[in-house]
Amino acid sequence: MIVDASREKFSFSRSFIHGELHLGFWSFVKKGAGALDSFFILRSLTLYQFGLYQLLLSFYGILSDFFHDVFGEVVNNDLARFIGEGKEDRAKRLFFEYAFFRLVMAGIPCAALFFGAPLFSFRYGSEMIGWIRMLSFLFLADAAVALMIMLLNLRLQFKALAPRATIQKFFQFLTLGYFYFFSHLGIREIFLSQIAGAVGVTLLLLPTAVRSFAPWRRVAAYPSMLGPHMIRSYGKWEIPSSLLNDFTGKARPWLIRLFLSTEVVGIFGIANTFISALKDLVPTRTPAVLVPRRIKNTAALDRFYRFGTKYYVWFAALLSAAAALGVPFAIRVLFPKFMASLPLFYVMLIIVPMFAFVKPMSFFLVAFRRQKFLFGSTLAKNAFWFVSFMVLVPTIGILGLGVVEVLTNALTVVLRYRHLRKEGLIGRFTPAMLVAIEQEDRVHLASLVRYMRSSLRFG
Repeated sequence: MIVDASREKFSFSRSFIHGELHLGFWSFVKKGAGALDSFFILRSLTLYQFGLYQLLLSFYGILSDFFHDVFGEVVNNDLARFIGEGKEDRAKRLFFEYAFFRLVMAGIPCAALFFGAPLFSFRYGSEMIGWIRMLSFLFLADAAVALMIMLLNLRLQFKALAPRATIQKFFQFLTLGYFYFFSHLGIREIFLSQIAGAVGVTLLLLPTAVRSFAPWRRVAAYPSMLGPHMIRSYGKWEIPSSLLNDFTGKARPWLIRLFLSTEVVGIFGIANTFISALKDLVPTRTPAVLVPRRIKNTAALDRFYRFGTKYYVWFAALLSAAAALGVPFAIRVLFPKFMASLPLFYVMLIIVPMFAFVKPMSFFLVAFRRQKFLFGSTLAKNAFWFVSFMVLVPTIGILGLGVVEVLTNALTVVLRYRHLRKEGLIGRFTPAMLVAIEQEDRVHLASLVRYMRSSLRFG
């Protein structure tokens, strides 16, 4: 039964541990399902085809970030703050406004790509038309999934939400398996599997999403629109930040293709896929919802920053050590034609602990509505990335790609830490704090064991 979030007793640590246990467990299962998906894909595509597939995904990502994710971060933050403050009427109004906006924004690229697909056939032939039209349907499917995820997160329904990605991967796996064993598996079929995954998980999550909406049935929506004020005050900074992130994130494969080759896009894609998978295993799924609910409790936020950063870095370091041994073995045995990605993977492995160190800072910056700073730091980061790319890639080739990524992530750590310290939003964090074992660490360990027993109890 869904409890009205404005009345329920909220425990940060309990919600965090319960949420991360469920989401983390299912994330691990998702990695297994994703590995099976990758097995079919990498066994079926050549290095050139995989590079082309990565280019198409980056093209979708650029459009998706612009048409899908605009204002998503600030909306999620404000919704969590409203619910934490008991302002359910405002939360309901903002959710309705954003749902309408997001569906409209998804419809624009969907229609444009579907009817404009023939314009993309000039370079890769008539097959490109079918690929682009497959991509067009992903916009609507992903928008529906994202809105349901937002609603479940707001109600802290982590247990119900946790298997979502695994279920989606399972539908993809079934579709890929069918084409792999009984037909032909190419780029078109891979996109069909992604659509099947999004549609399948939407149908399965719909009943839970309807129940999560139940508390709002008794609440009248706030009479005035909230979105325009949010956009004018601090939300506007998310648009240029998103566009800049597209440049280095989603447009990156196209720059690699321009300066190196399509095959190198595939090599970088493999290395980056493993790095992204490791980062995804770090338990950072719930604080974006939980931190805004404790925005006025400075003591709770300080504890989360100090101990959360320590535990995140510990966990990321262990993951990196295990990956340094396990990933080469997996590639050598399962995907020997992608062995060329290993040196780049080793260079980029340091990014995982850096990600773990900076992630708690990201939660604080969003929760305290520092979107203007985020835009400025994103501008600096992207400028640095571009200059480093132009200098290092022509000089040292493929390995330069990894060095550029490491240096850019290091710059992000420095900029965010200095800003938060200057603003007095976080305390000083020293290397000694990473290795110090305090009494509170023992309390957290005991709580983790207790919560694991209650969370994983069946029946």
